[in-house]
Amino acid sequence: MLLSHELWAQIPIPADELKPQKKAPALENTVTMYTRAIRDTKGNRRIDESFVGDFRVLNWLKLQAGIRFGEEPQHLDAYYHYKLELSSKFFYNRIRGIVRISDNVINYFPSAYRKTNELVIAEFRQPFSRALQIRVAFGYLFSWRSPTPEALPVNTGMNVNYPVFRISMMYTTKTKTSYELVYGSYDVFNPYDYKQPFMQASVEQELSKRTAIFSYFRYQYDLDVFRPLNYFLCFGVERSLDKK
Repeated sequence: MLLSHELWAQIPIPADELKPQKKAPALENTVTMYTRAIRDTKGNRRIDESFVGDFRVLNWLKLQAGIRFGEEPQHLDAYYHYKLELSSKFFYNRIRGIVRISDNVINYFPSAYRKTNELVIAEFRQPFSRALQIRVAFGYLFSWRSPTPEALPVNTGMNVNYPVFRISMMYTTKTKTSYELVYGSYDVFNPYDYKQPFMQASVEQELSKRTAIFSYFRYQYDLDVFRPLNYFLCFGVERSLDKK
């Protein structure tokens, strides 16, 4: 027994175990602004601007609210979208839940309409190191479309329901530059038909503890990856509202 106690006393304790355990970081309050240029395969072009705020409701719950305005060459108020979304923190650092309602309002005739989308999503993440992580998300969309371009959500009219998904891989360098590859059928505002998903490459650079800039290029296709549908180019800035 004396020998075993002496041997145990000689085993060095890692320095990390001597330090008090840190609490999980709190959900941040942020505001994001970005603009996108979109072109389809018929040569049609449009531009939109998005404003999105993330607000901590509880230590484990976040509210995201956003609005988007879109312009086309012949229609300066062609469309607008808005959304409200609740998302939890990552429980066990692995899984979180997301619920979202968004409304798409197309103003110009003869194709004016509004579409309400309700999403329920489960997202999983797997960190492989401090620099690399993969996220996989699956969910389901409940969507209603009405021929009246009004602002309030609608739950009557043509109804289409289908699954959505998103897979991403992110790598962050020591210089606070993040690179991400995404393949999926939903993003910040609009869910797409799962038969018309997109592939995206993005980069984000942290300029300070409270400010980052980002950009992405997105390619959306129809059924076949070699049948292009839309091209997107985005530039934006994210600003933390918390003191750091």
